[in-house]
Amino acid sequence: MGVYVVSPEIIDTLFADAEDEPDKNRNLAIALRRDIVENMWNETLDEPFVQDWIADIETDHPTIDGIDALCSWIYDDGDDAFASAQTALDHFDAALTDVRDKDWHGMAVFLVEQRIKVKAGLSGVSTQVDLVTADDLLHDAYHGPDISLGDASRLVDLVIDHKHEATQDTLEQTLEYCEEQAAVLHDAEVFDTERHRLEQGIVLARYLDQDVTGLENRIIRSWDSQLETEYEGGSTRDYILVEKALDDCESFAPSSKLDEWKTRLQEIAPQAVEDMTVIEQTLELPTQAVDSLVAEIEAVAVDTSPEHALFSLVQQRPHIASVATQDPDHPEKVRDMFSQIKVSDIGTSVSTRYRTEHEIMFTIRELIVTQAVTEIFERDVLDRDAVLTLVDRFAGLEEEDIAFLTDIVDHYVRGEDVAAYHIGLPYFERMLLHQLNHRGESIIGLKEDGTVTSALGTLFETLRNYLDDEYVDYLSYRYTERSGQNRRNLAAHGLVSYDQIDSRLTTSLLLDILAVGCSLNADSLATDLNSPANLPTWEDFTRSVGAQ
Repeated sequence: MGVYVVSPEIIDTLFADAEDEPDKNRNLAIALRRDIVENMWNETLDEPFVQDWIADIETDHPTIDGIDALCSWIYDDGDDAFASAQTALDHFDAALTDVRDKDWHGMAVFLVEQRIKVKAGLSGVSTQVDLVTADDLLHDAYHGPDISLGDASRLVDLVIDHKHEATQDTLEQTLEYCEEQAAVLHDAEVFDTERHRLEQGIVLARYLDQDVTGLENRIIRSWDSQLETEYEGGSTRDYILVEKALDDCESFAPSSKLDEWKTRLQEIAPQAVEDMTVIEQTLELPTQAVDSLVAEIEAVAVDTSPEHALFSLVQQRPHIASVATQDPDHPEKVRDMFSQIKVSDIGTSVSTRYRTEHEIMFTIRELIVTQAVTEIFERDVLDRDAVLTLVDRFAGLEEEDIAFLTDIVDHYVRGEDVAAYHIGLPYFERMLLHQLNHRGESIIGLKEDGTVTSALGTLFETLRNYLDDEYVDYLSYRYTERSGQNRRNLAAHGLVSYDQIDSRLTTSLLLDILAVGCSLNADSLATDLNSPANLPTWEDFTRSVGAQ
């Protein structure tokens, strides 16, 4: 089958949980959307499997009846197809009435989505009433700061995506919601989502042929407020923040505001450069650390399975150093734990220079983990099949994603680092986009001409809805931030020399691709792999090997 599907027993449990605690209904909506319905729409599941899955659900709810009829419509091109679609709409309508009475707002969003998708596939069937429902849900359930921001974005995007069918009242009321909710988010200092809501409002306002100057000015005000709140007076982070404000507002901000921010950049630059002062550090790569990590991975693989061991490994993210320069449990800095060997920027034992302590920590971990992962592949503890077996369970990936990842792994295990790296970097973005889209995220960025685009940095920011901030900060620092390692952009512009692309870079890239996928799919993977045992955390691991 190649995809993970939540078991019918879990669906029954999620229904029961929602009955007991209505706030938990969103877990049910996520499971239905992610693990079964989206796979049906993509036809990545066989019809007999879906029918058996539905038959094994014991909960009596019109949502399941609707999914059953939806299955018949999607997989049947015969004369009864239209009747199946209409039956699905009727069941989803009954389910929507029920879940709204129960305040199951997440399920209501899911059902409105499905009704609109079915109608969009039927000739001459209007979605107006469902777009009105989407707008009603926004005003009834998705106001204030303590809401599911992802669901709110999903509802607004439904109206935007079908704006040609929506009434003017619906469009105007959804625009009004965007403006009002952006104000709430501004007061709550949730500035990134505030600007996203304003950008959605700009799309609607332009479609309604309204002036967007006020919305653009609010985006500028949002950046000013974030700078006032978070600006610390000249750090590298301040430089990045001001630079993002300039990039975001360059097409519409008045020249006086742009000049103000550019002046601030000039003022920050000396301190930012000092923060990134080149450091030359003498380090020793402890073989005991490598051997211990190999032994831990091998033990899990033998006790369970190779893919089980790989999941346990990447869930620990051992190649990632904390963005903080000090750990409260470790008064010593990581760079002070090792001595004797000078580590080069391409992983060999020669003198090198680093811009920040973060890069030193990244390099220490990369070198240990690279050597360990290389050894476990050479010993066949892990192999290509283990990687692909794990990735097959990442919800949202398309067949071509798997094909590209197969190429990445094949090149990696053969030691063809340049090929693996240059395939992996752009397709990291593709695979992440598909996984987030599968979860109902609409990745919106506005170009100057109003067209919609996406970028890796935008995808990383969306990951904050699912993953911890420190991990997202790491990904941004590693791949997209200009003052960080900026690996993706440097490679895209041909600014990485041939001999710099080695196993250290390709190992960390492969682990990042897998770590993001495993984090997004952690619950289903844990269930599918029977609650895998975890390897020791990095902090436990470093304590166990000690300083050399």
